[in-house]
Amino acid sequence: MNPGDYQRYDPLIRIRKTQKQLCAQKLAETWMKIKSVSQEIENVGQLQKEYTHQVQAMQKKSKKVKEISESFDYLVFLGKQKDLLEKRKDELETIAENQRKELEQIMVEEKMLQKIRENREKVFRQWVQKEIQKNTDDLSGVRFSMKTKGVI
Repeated sequence: MNPGDYQRYDPLIRIRKTQKQLCAQKLAETWMKIKSVSQEIENVGQLQKEYTHQVQAMQKKSKKVKEISESFDYLVFLGKQKDLLEKRKDELETIAENQRKELEQIMVEEKMLQKIRENREKVFRQWVQKEIQKNTDDLSGVRFSMKTKGVI
């Protein structure tokens, strides 16, 4: 039995922990981006709502077709902007889901390596105890035989 056999898993476990930290950091950054894009969507939606009210008021008061037409164009632009932001949010959510799965896989691998290490360490410690017991028994046997022969 190799004394350091179970310790060979330590570097692998450290690597998995580092990978886990990096992956968790990426996931957190992605969630921050999602939150930011969600806020932008909300802002554009609010702007769209406010501008719709302004256009309706303008239609009632003003007879200028050019202003009303430009206002509608701006509303269409805001709608397209909101759609683009929602697509971006969906992409980010897909990325976040993939990162979450990757993080989960790394955590499973780390836990598996730790379990293997613990089992190997347990086997090693049992082996050490058996070797100590065997040596103690041998020493006791030698002492006993020396006593019975009258050497001691």
